[in-house]
Amino acid sequence: MDIAARSLFVEQRRRLRRVVEFMGQAVKGRAPDRDLTLSRLAEIACWSPEHLDRVYRRVTAEPPMATLRRLRLRQAAQWLERGSRLADVAELSGYASTQAFGRAFRRQFGLRPSHWPAKWAVPGRPLFDLVRLDHDVPCHTLRMAGKPQEVSALFDQTLLRLQRSGSPRGEWQVFGATAADADLGQWSRAAGLCQLSSVVLGPPLSQAPAGMDRGVVKAGHYARIAAHEVNETNWSDVLHQAGWQQCAGDSLRHYDTDPAFVAPQERREWLYLPITK
Repeated sequence: MDIAARSLFVEQRRRLRRVVEFMGQAVKGRAPDRDLTLSRLAEIACWSPEHLDRVYRRVTAEPPMATLRRLRLRQAAQWLERGSRLADVAELSGYASTQAFGRAFRRQFGLRPSHWPAKWAVPGRPLFDLVRLDHDVPCHTLRMAGKPQEVSALFDQTLLRLQRSGSPRGEWQVFGATAADADLGQWSRAAGLCQLSSVVLGPPLSQAPAGMDRGVVKAGHYARIAAHEVNETNWSDVLHQAGWQQCAGDSLRHYDTDPAFVAPQERREWLYLPITK
């Protein structure tokens, strides 16, 4: 990958991230958003509508307006769960009639809006998964201490270095790492700056990325928690009741989906907390 291509890779991620985060915020508004068009999204990306549509389709395998429609319906489902009137939800979601909204809702979720349950529950689902590392795992790391808005740039640079190295994508996984004493789900902070590392598991890579340090992820037990649940539960009590407690060591964060290309509502993120008996 030459210098021009590497610069294009980082810039493309930045622009698409702006678009998906804008869409994620826009659908939350308590007002119809029919004016949120492809042209408006293109303005956010500073691209032409045609170029945005082409790049977005190539990266996400769907047009941007399909993502927007799905996000609107996800938000509509939340409004229904809170008891909002069907007619109000249809209007807020940008549909001209409850019939049109109902058809779209059923295509998305397989249920009519009137049949949408207040809660989806999985009986007996454990609150966390137990993950055990029997041995220290070698890794490559890239550290930062900067403003919160610079966190995304750290991972862009990490992916750029990995691409530049030529190591196949299937060889590595990228995590964020922060001190275990940080607030649950948050990065460490000092003097107003975020402090974290990107951690690349999977060594030995066929080509080591330049400019990254070597490190290890410590052996031991980790509690794997869905990130969207971290603020809904007292995890100290949950771990204690299961016979565990959080211990010293880095907490890890991993996305199953790339946050540069997926709106916040649809990101799948996991926390790995170091624990001990």
